[in-house]
Amino acid sequence: MKTKKEPKAQKVDFLCFWCFLFFYLNFEIMDKQELYKTFISKLEEALNIEDFENIDFILESIYTFGFDDKTIMMIDDILQEATLFSEFKEEEYKTEALKLIENFKN
Repeated sequence: MKTKKEPKAQKVDFLCFWCFLFFYLNFEIMDKQELYKTFISKLEEALNIEDFENIDFILESIYTFGFDDKTIMMIDDILQEATLFSEFKEEEYKTEALKLIENFKN
């Protein structure tokens, strides 16, 4: 008998997420605090519990929805380490991504 696999974390509210993306993509650069609150904190949570589906969703959203270069450059190292963790599932990438997120918060 197949059992339904329970998600590790609550999925991002898609409608609010898309509305927020649409609103903020009209600005030249997203405020660092707002960027953390909306995206990076969600990525941090997904990394901590190793929810690869949400990690992939958040990364794909950030990379494909038209953030300006300045915004991407602020978080590029975080995104790269999270991408490597998602692909290879090696603890060192997760640790480095979380360390970079901690530095980003401060």
